[in-house]
Amino acid sequence: MAPAASVPIPEMPDSTAALADLELWDMRVDGTMTGEFLDALFVESPHLPGVIVMNGDEIATLISRRTFYAVADRSFSRQVYWRRPISVMVEALENTEFTVLAAKMPVGEALWVALERPRERVFDPLIVDDGGPLHLLEVDVLLRASAGVLAAANREKEWLLDEVARLSLEVYELQHSQ
Repeated sequence: MAPAASVPIPEMPDSTAALADLELWDMRVDGTMTGEFLDALFVESPHLPGVIVMNGDEIATLISRRTFYAVADRSFSRQVYWRRPISVMVEALENTEFTVLAAKMPVGEALWVALERPRERVFDPLIVDDGGPLHLLEVDVLLRASAGVLAAANREKEWLLDEVARLSLEVYELQHSQ
């Protein structure tokens, strides 16, 4: 399966931004693809954070770029995995846990979920489910979006405080003008 175009991240998300509003990767591969194929995919797409390995319609696992090359760089791994289905590598992984989040999940909530994962996996991509094809979300994109959401919430708070002050002044003037 070839990668689809990424969705651009909003410059300044508002405080209600959800995962569906962020830059997501559409990268699913069948478990029958070889390690050599996956290596070529990572070389061809240097910013690709990982792939969702599928077993038919089911998720087998997520393999991050970091995990793939950590395994591939072990002694004899290229000889073992390069010409075999990637599912063979998946079976050899110590940890095949992955995190699937709903596309409508707010950015701040998703960041908490991402950071609650085990330390060695905290920066692995997240899988985003919008009811259609699954997507990958890079944690650094989520962190930047979270900062944008916080900035937007602060702007909204300042605007609300200004509105309260303005309305309070109007009420005060109305009460004292009679």
